[in-house]
Amino acid sequence: MLSALSHRFSRRRPSTRNTPSPLVVDEVIDITARKRDEEAQERIRLRAEAAEAIGLNPLLVDQDVCPRRDDTEDHDEWAHVRPESAMSFVDHPTNPRASVYAPTPTPPGSILRSKSPSPIPVGRLRSASAAACHSRNSSGHSSPIPPYPSTASALSQWQQHASTVPKYYPPSSLRIFALSNAKNWKPRYIILTSPTAALTRTRSPSVSYLHLFKNSGSDEKEFERLAINEDSVVFVSDDEVAGRRSVIKIGGVEVGASKKDLNVEDSGRTMWFLQIRDPAESRQWISAIKTSIYNQRQAIAIRAGLLPSASTGFGVNEPRGDIDVMLSMRAQGFIST
Repeated sequence: MLSALSHRFSRRRPSTRNTPSPLVVDEVIDITARKRDEEAQERIRLRAEAAEAIGLNPLLVDQDVCPRRDDTEDHDEWAHVRPESAMSFVDHPTNPRASVYAPTPTPPGSILRSKSPSPIPVGRLRSASAAACHSRNSSGHSSPIPPYPSTASALSQWQQHASTVPKYYPPSSLRIFALSNAKNWKPRYIILTSPTAALTRTRSPSVSYLHLFKNSGSDEKEFERLAINEDSVVFVSDDEVAGRRSVIKIGGVEVGASKKDLNVEDSGRTMWFLQIRDPAESRQWISAIKTSIYNQRQAIAIRAGLLPSASTGFGVNEPRGDIDVMLSMRAQGFIST
């Protein structure tokens, strides 16, 4: 009897565990970020273009210009973005940026590539944000000037300055260069054309051109054409060029030429060497070309909101002080806010 009682009390009942009921969510919460409207994306793109035009790294203004996207998006949407090299000043050709006269438009969502020859990735951004902040539209440069080749009479409506000056042509070999430098200089009739439209927030910068003719005849067709855009340079050479001084060097984008080896290539620009001995005429050419370059940079800055429009009193043909320094100061103030 004692053994039966001890056996009864020694047995333990198996414990039963209550498993919690699964949590059921009635509906799915949408946490997708709202799409930005087209006006905000356009404002961001214009500010980024203005930052590039004044020589600022686009990644420096990205924190304040480009709004951050939600971290709930998939990580496979990230894209490498490389900075574009800084723009050189007009007065000196050192450290120039590769020409962007006719860039290929970057579609939204694609990976943006730098214009420098060997860039290094320094940051990561969402592909959509990168396309909105750094893409450049091919319609950013517009011009009503007739296409190449045109006659001098067809360009008279947009003519800003014209004169006949010697132009330097590089020799095809060192032997020819050693024989005579005088043959490398040939008199050419050159016309500077530039649209005179007012700068507004909706107007794209208009490219100016240098047109080269063999003579000043009204029916003469142009022999060469050089585009003057916001990346162009103009300065007086400190050294002699083929035994001559008072030489002005102009860098731009070659639009048309009868031969591809007529001019010197320097850092992605086509260089024209013009000898202008008269100091007053030399200053007129430099001032006219600089004004054209500054107006295009102003147009980019005005569209981005970094400068007031022409209707507020900022004239098209009156660059006040150093435009590059002024735009840089305004951009730095924009970044700090």
